[in-house]
Amino acid sequence: MLRTMRANAKWIFYILAIAFVAWLAIGQVMSILGPSGNVVLRVNRKEFQVTEFQQRVQVATEQYRQQYGTAPLSREDDRQIQDQVINQMIQDALLEQEYRRLGIRVSAEEIIAMAHNSPLPEVTRDPQFQTDGQFDIRKWQQFLSTTTDRNLLLQIEAIYRQQIPRIKLFEYLASDVYIPDAKLWRLYKDQHDSVRVTSLVVSPYTITDSIPVSDAELRSYIEKHPDDFKRPAVAYVRFITIPRIPNAADSAAARAHVARVRSELARGAKFEDVARRESTDSSSGQRGGDLGWIKRTDTTLVAPFMQAVRSLKPGQLSAPVPGEGRLGQSPSHPDPGGAAG
Repeated sequence: MLRTMRANAKWIFYILAIAFVAWLAIGQVMSILGPSGNVVLRVNRKEFQVTEFQQRVQVATEQYRQQYGTAPLSREDDRQIQDQVINQMIQDALLEQEYRRLGIRVSAEEIIAMAHNSPLPEVTRDPQFQTDGQFDIRKWQQFLSTTTDRNLLLQIEAIYRQQIPRIKLFEYLASDVYIPDAKLWRLYKDQHDSVRVTSLVVSPYTITDSIPVSDAELRSYIEKHPDDFKRPAVAYVRFITIPRIPNAADSAAARAHVARVRSELARGAKFEDVARRESTDSSSGQRGGDLGWIKRTDTTLVAPFMQAVRSLKPGQLSAPVPGEGRLGQSPSHPDPGGAAG
């Protein structure tokens, strides 16, 4: 067995050597074709290393704590900060690629001119660059000319090196945009114009009518405007309900009972008292049979009942309405104009 292993040893060595060389070759190819383990993001061949991502997350976390306090961040807060950093890295990469495509560059002279003439908002709010509470650009320009803080100057340069290309890109995109003068004027007025409005509530019911109007004037106005006073005729109705009986014998007894009730009303019994005693309608019965004002064209009540109501004269007591079990009485003083009261 040992002789067999020694005889095959060289072949085993060759196989191991070839496998080792292949492993090195595959590793080199993968490092060229794919991102390495230190790359956290790739945007159109632009790679962001893990160290840069971690630095950005650290800066964003410090800004978050300065704004919201030093309390420990939750897992959701960490995730939100990391997502914001990723989105910002993607935006930066896309902007840089667009700058290269359009040939947008920033020169040192442009950075110096922008820094001298367009200070950052943080600078304008700094009291050391103000005079009588107002920003003094001469103090700022003098500071730039005399300061020896190289780190501060590099920070200012980095900010303007990032802002100036964005300004140029915006100008490039908006160069063909034309806003008419009328729209500019309207936008200006919307932002700067103001008006003070004072309102006074006047109710006509609180004003005493002191102007005399004669009957002739009223009659003349009504004749000239007849449509303003047209309303459908209505009647003020009270009624009694009797339950519908299922057979002929009970129906005869019910008719006899209704006849006695009507006879009692005809002899002068008070309609309200009889309605409260006899009516099976729980709503109107408790009100003495009071249905309120009913329009002549009302369709909510059954047709036989409405026909009986239309045939009544003021103060008249109707006959029992067959099949409906109602006795109706028209009001003694209906509205002369036929309008609901």
